Amino acid sequence: MEAFSSIEKTAPKLRVTASEKDHKLVGDILDVKQRLSVAIALRALHDIQQIKEEAQQTFELGLLDLESKAKIDTIYWQLAQQLVNMHRGLRFIPEEVKQLETTLGDQYICNSPFSNRCSITGRSVNCFRSCPFIDSTHRLIATE
Repeated sequence: MEAFSSIEKTAPKLRVTASEKDHKLVGDILDVKQRLSVAIALRALHDIQQIKEEAQQTFELGLLDLESKAKIDTIYWQLAQQLVNMHRGLRFIPEEVKQLETTLGDQYICNSPFSNRCSITGRSVNCFRSCPFIDSTHRLIATE
Protein backbone atom coordinates (compact mmCIF):
# COMPACT_ATOMS: atom_id res chain seq x y z
CA MET A 1 0.00 0.00 0.00
CA GLU A 2 1.42 3.38 -1.00
CA ALA A 3 0.47 6.63 0.76
CA PHE A 4 0.46 9.55 -1.63
CA SER A 5 -0.97 12.29 0.58
CA SER A 6 -2.13 13.10 4.09
CA ILE A 7 -4.71 15.36 5.67
CA GLU A 8 -3.50 17.15 8.79
CA LYS A 9 -6.21 18.01 11.28
CA THR A 10 -4.41 20.70 13.22
CA ALA A 11 -3.05 23.98 11.94
CA PRO A 12 -1.50 25.47 15.08
CA LYS A 13 -0.01 28.50 13.33
CA LEU A 14 -3.33 29.52 11.80
CA ARG A 15 -4.98 32.31 13.79
CA VAL A 16 -8.76 32.27 13.51
CA THR A 17 -10.88 35.27 14.41
CA ALA A 18 -14.62 35.91 14.24
CA SER A 19 -16.09 38.52 11.95
CA GLU A 20 -19.55 40.07 11.99
CA LYS A 21 -20.77 37.77 9.23
CA ASP A 22 -19.71 34.58 11.06
CA HIS A 23 -22.28 32.36 12.73
CA LYS A 24 -22.76 32.55 16.50
CA LEU A 25 -21.09 29.13 16.88
CA VAL A 26 -17.75 30.61 15.75
CA GLY A 27 -17.93 33.07 18.63
CA ASP A 28 -18.95 30.29 21.01
CA ILE A 29 -15.96 28.09 20.22
CA LEU A 30 -13.60 31.08 20.35
CA ASP A 31 -15.05 31.83 23.78
CA VAL A 32 -14.15 28.32 24.93
CA LYS A 33 -10.65 28.79 23.50
CA GLN A 34 -10.21 32.04 25.42
CA ARG A 35 -11.17 30.56 28.79
CA LEU A 36 -9.38 27.21 28.36
CA SER A 37 -7.44 26.10 31.44
CA VAL A 38 -6.50 22.85 33.14
CA ALA A 39 -9.18 23.43 35.78
CA ILE A 40 -11.99 23.32 33.22
CA ALA A 41 -10.38 21.07 30.60
CA LEU A 42 -13.06 18.35 30.57
CA ARG A 43 -15.88 20.87 30.51
CA ALA A 44 -14.15 22.65 27.63
CA LEU A 45 -13.81 19.32 25.80
CA HIS A 46 -17.52 18.63 26.15
CA ASP A 47 -18.34 22.19 25.06
CA ILE A 48 -16.25 22.03 21.89
CA GLN A 49 -17.64 18.60 21.01
CA GLN A 50 -21.17 19.94 21.37
CA ILE A 51 -20.35 23.02 19.28
CA LYS A 52 -18.76 20.87 16.56
CA GLU A 53 -21.80 18.56 16.43
CA GLU A 54 -24.18 21.52 16.33
CA ALA A 55 -22.11 23.12 13.58
CA GLN A 56 -22.26 19.93 11.51
CA GLN A 57 -26.04 19.70 11.89
CA THR A 58 -26.51 23.39 11.12
CA PHE A 59 -24.23 23.08 8.08
CA GLU A 60 -26.17 20.07 6.77
CA LEU A 61 -29.38 22.11 7.06
CA GLY A 62 -27.79 24.89 5.02
CA LEU A 63 -27.87 27.37 7.89
CA LEU A 64 -24.10 27.60 8.37
CA ASP A 65 -21.80 28.89 5.65
CA LEU A 66 -18.69 26.98 4.62
CA GLU A 67 -16.26 29.62 5.93
CA SER A 68 -17.80 29.53 9.43
CA LYS A 69 -17.80 25.72 9.35
CA ALA A 70 -14.11 25.72 8.42
CA LYS A 71 -13.30 28.13 11.26
CA ILE A 72 -15.15 25.96 13.78
CA ASP A 73 -13.39 22.81 12.57
CA THR A 74 -9.98 24.50 12.65
CA ILE A 75 -10.49 25.83 16.18
CA TYR A 76 -11.90 22.46 17.32
CA TRP A 77 -8.77 20.59 16.22
CA GLN A 78 -6.46 23.24 17.70
CA LEU A 79 -8.28 23.00 21.04
CA ALA A 80 -8.29 19.21 20.87
CA GLN A 81 -4.50 19.25 20.51
CA GLN A 82 -4.17 21.71 23.41
CA LEU A 83 -6.39 19.54 25.64
CA VAL A 84 -4.36 16.42 24.88
CA ASN A 85 -1.12 18.32 25.56
CA MET A 86 -2.51 19.59 28.89
CA HIS A 87 -2.98 15.99 30.07
CA ARG A 88 0.41 14.65 28.97
CA GLY A 89 2.49 13.49 31.89
CA LEU A 90 -0.42 13.40 34.34
CA ARG A 91 -1.01 10.26 36.39
CA PHE A 92 -4.68 10.11 35.48
CA ILE A 93 -5.81 10.83 31.95
CA PRO A 94 -9.60 10.82 31.46
CA GLU A 95 -10.96 8.35 28.93
CA GLU A 96 -12.42 11.19 26.84
CA VAL A 97 -8.95 12.69 26.43
CA LYS A 98 -7.48 9.30 25.46
CA GLN A 99 -10.18 8.92 22.80
CA LEU A 100 -9.58 12.45 21.61
CA GLU A 101 -5.88 11.73 21.17
CA THR A 102 -6.63 8.85 18.79
CA THR A 103 -8.77 11.13 16.61
CA LEU A 104 -5.92 13.62 16.22
CA GLY A 105 -3.95 11.39 13.87
CA ASP A 106 -3.48 12.52 10.29
CA GLN A 107 -5.49 10.81 7.58
CA TYR A 108 -3.30 9.14 4.97
CA ILE A 109 -4.60 8.78 1.45
CA CYS A 110 -3.40 5.54 -0.09
CA ASN A 111 -3.72 3.46 -3.19
CA SER A 112 -4.15 -0.22 -2.40
CA PRO A 113 -4.02 -3.05 -4.91
CA PHE A 114 -6.12 -5.19 -2.53
CA SER A 115 -9.18 -3.08 -1.94
CA ASN A 116 -11.09 -0.19 -3.41
CA ARG A 117 -11.84 1.07 0.06
CA CYS A 118 -10.38 0.63 3.51
CA SER A 119 -10.53 2.64 6.70
CA ILE A 120 -8.47 2.33 9.85
CA THR A 121 -9.61 4.39 12.83
CA GLY A 122 -7.21 6.33 15.00
CA ARG A 123 -4.46 7.03 12.54
CA SER A 124 -7.01 6.96 9.72
CA VAL A 125 -6.13 5.41 6.42
CA ASN A 126 -8.46 5.80 3.47
CA CYS A 127 -7.69 3.85 0.31
CA PHE A 128 -9.21 4.32 -3.08
CA ARG A 129 -8.53 3.76 -6.75
CA SER A 130 -10.84 6.37 -8.20
CA CYS A 131 -11.84 9.93 -7.41
CA PRO A 132 -12.21 10.73 -3.68
CA PHE A 133 -15.15 12.56 -2.18
CA ILE A 134 -15.78 13.80 1.33
CA ASP A 135 -18.67 12.31 3.28
CA SER A 136 -20.61 13.84 6.19
CA THR A 137 -17.89 12.84 8.68
CA HIS A 138 -15.27 14.71 6.62
CA ARG A 139 -13.53 11.48 5.68
CA LEU A 140 -12.49 10.77 2.13
CA ILE A 141 -14.50 7.99 0.58
CA ALA A 142 -14.13 6.12 -2.69
CA THR A 143 -16.51 5.70 -5.56
CA GLU A 144 -16.92 2.33 -7.14
